[in-house]
Amino acid sequence: MLKFLILLFVFSLNNALAKNNIFLIENVEVILDSPEINQAREISKNIAFNDAFRELLKKIMKESEHIKVSFHNPIEINYFVQDYKIRNEDFFDSTYKAVIDVNFNKKRVNKFLADFQLNSSNTTSENFLIIPVYFNLNTNYLWEKKNKWYESLKDEYDDSHLLKLFFAQPNSLNKFRISAKEAISGDLEKLKDIVSFYDKKSAIVIYLEEKFDLDSESFYSNVDFKLFTNNKVENILENNSNLKNLKSKRSIIDLLAKFSISDLNNWWKDRTTVSKFSERKLNEFRIIDNFDDLKKSYMRESIIRNSSFTDNLRTHQISKGLIEYKLFSFADIEKINISLSAMNLKLKFISDENVYQIQENF
Repeated sequence: MLKFLILLFVFSLNNALAKNNIFLIENVEVILDSPEINQAREISKNIAFNDAFRELLKKIMKESEHIKVSFHNPIEINYFVQDYKIRNEDFFDSTYKAVIDVNFNKKRVNKFLADFQLNSSNTTSENFLIIPVYFNLNTNYLWEKKNKWYESLKDEYDDSHLLKLFFAQPNSLNKFRISAKEAISGDLEKLKDIVSFYDKKSAIVIYLEEKFDLDSESFYSNVDFKLFTNNKVENILENNSNLKNLKSKRSIIDLLAKFSISDLNNWWKDRTTVSKFSERKLNEFRIIDNFDDLKKSYMRESIIRNSSFTDNLRTHQISKGLIEYKLFSFADIEKINISLSAMNLKLKFISDENVYQIQENF
């Protein structure tokens, strides 16, 4: 009976991990003219593979790294494809249309990038609560329905990317949880309250200040970012010249939203990238799991094993209610914990001998 329950749990866990598969690119649309359906299928498949591969690289790499991948030299994209699925297909009057999902082989893609010393991230973030404050015409907007900054940011956000953002619906009751001024100043208690209310662990305050100068008849815009996590506030993306002291003859709020979401995606990739091709040695950590539920212990082990920063996880010893592992990684504990946060786990330091304990981080 226990064996059956474990197998059932493994199946459920694998399904949950599959849903978060960042190497799956869905809904690639292809339209082409062809006199014969089988020929059209083969051509559209190759087009979909190429388009999906480009989308994958954009997802897991910063733009500065992505542009280094040369498509001038032939790359056998089929080699990286693990499987694919034609979701919708239509062939009428020599016009072929298809929607195709393409799933890439994680190890092959990562090895290809590492061979060319290209950095990438394989880590999906936790859900960050977005607090979009907009200063316009001497008025701060946050939870009001007139907050154009909220709408522009939400329109630019693509939930298929590694960075996961949560946009709460504008609600006047939220003013009592945190105001625009409290968000800008980084009020810890108020930020803690609003994050807890939406069942999140972290928030990002995105503050757009847009002023109009009558003398020059121009708008001047600045965007600032604050990260609230672990009950503290820190400034992020401070040196982004694209979002500082911008002068324009009209409001460019949509363009600023585009830059902001792009820069946040790059910030997350920076935060979760480790160069495996570097000469640094693997770090070794002792990981302790005290458990009273075998299924939950197996779940925690699987999550850590599937972390993009886990190079190897070995069971070192087992006793009643306790398992000790040896974890090998190119990353430090901070980055490992960032990758585990989305799955509500953390490794807590308990000893000077690089010993950490697994904790559920709800």
